[in-house]
Amino acid sequence: MSALINRFGRLGLLLVFGVGAFLVFYFYFYGVSGYDAPPPTVLPMDAITAPSSELRLFDESPLIQKGTLLIDGIHGNDFTKSELAALISRVNDRGYEVEFMGTVGRFGNFSSLSESVRLTMMKEKLRRADSLAVILPIDDYTPEEVDLVERFILRKGGKVLLIADPTRRHQINSLAERFGLAFQSDYLYNTTDYDLNFQNVFISDFREDEVTKGLEKIVLYTAGSIRTPNPGLAFTDGGTHSSMLEQIEPFYPLVKAAEGRVLALSDFTFMIPPRNAILDNNKLISNIADYLTSSQRSFDLADFPGFFKDDVDILLGRSELFDVAGDLKDGLATFRINAEVRGVEDITKDMVYVGLYEDSADVAQYLELAGLGVDDVIRTPFTPDIQREDTAIIMLNSGPERQVLVILGDSESALRDVVVRLSRGSFRDGLVGDFVGVYRTP
Repeated sequence: MSALINRFGRLGLLLVFGVGAFLVFYFYFYGVSGYDAPPPTVLPMDAITAPSSELRLFDESPLIQKGTLLIDGIHGNDFTKSELAALISRVNDRGYEVEFMGTVGRFGNFSSLSESVRLTMMKEKLRRADSLAVILPIDDYTPEEVDLVERFILRKGGKVLLIADPTRRHQINSLAERFGLAFQSDYLYNTTDYDLNFQNVFISDFREDEVTKGLEKIVLYTAGSIRTPNPGLAFTDGGTHSSMLEQIEPFYPLVKAAEGRVLALSDFTFMIPPRNAILDNNKLISNIADYLTSSQRSFDLADFPGFFKDDVDILLGRSELFDVAGDLKDGLATFRINAEVRGVEDITKDMVYVGLYEDSADVAQYLELAGLGVDDVIRTPFTPDIQREDTAIIMLNSGPERQVLVILGDSESALRDVVVRLSRGSFRDGLVGDFVGVYRTP
């Protein structure tokens, strides 16, 4: 009984102590009269401004050129066509066609393909392309695919755009490393000067280049850095840091490699509407479009029919070959190339000449440029003299303004045979040089 009384006594003391403490703190903070709220602060509506990015109007008058930008979609690439709307529209405005490799999956992303299918498709598509864009490839590039892209750049003079983003999956280094570039897995941030979020970094330091021309300030939204042995085109200030590196140094989210024929960018988000309209982002996108549409890519005979950029005239050595011209026209149409039979050569237009060996005087100037001679035998710089019987030759005269394809044979059936080979691509088996093919025909 006494223990129970002692227990209730202790509880009473605790209750008295708690009430006393409450009263002490209440009167200390609120006084005798209770809590008096401060007067409300009234701000005029025009003084209330929400944080927002700076939009800039943009207008341009681009140079119109003919060509094709090929966009990789066969490596399970982690982007959608709608996200590229700003870049695609700028490229189209410059007269270029945009062609996607690959098929789109259920959710708008691109599906993966087997290595053998990819390599075959790349070989065929790159024959017609002037520029290539590789954006966020999820599947590794194989060594054979990297060799193909390197040949497209170094031998053909094509240009390549590489884009990655630290917030998305990619294996872009499987291609970029061939050109001395390494996309880092970091993200760049600035805690003192940023656009709405510390990961939205401003860039206002640029090296003079066609890609940075006219830029004063851009904002990158999910930027990473690129390791390069060469100076970058855009670099950060001392307030911008890397999530991977402690030291303060300039970081490069935009660089060039391969003697300027590869442009690499570690931020995809800045070109997705509406972010493309912030500061000079639209100008940067237009500069990239200018870069891609001025490749001056070279072509040889193996690239047939990629060297034809406009409508093509077909000239005949004699009227009996009109049906052969019809087959050739139909074959070109499968590549979306319009061709018409003409009676007179127009030196301002691309041309295909179809004739027998006896008609070779009509195109003697083109044969001479290629080192070809046609008389009793066929003479080439690459082979011993060839007897004319049951043969045909194909020759390309490729210039900066005009492409001339010459097809000669010993008979109409020989000409039909090589026209079929052209449409099927098997003509490449008979190439004896970059611009000449010689064929045995049935």
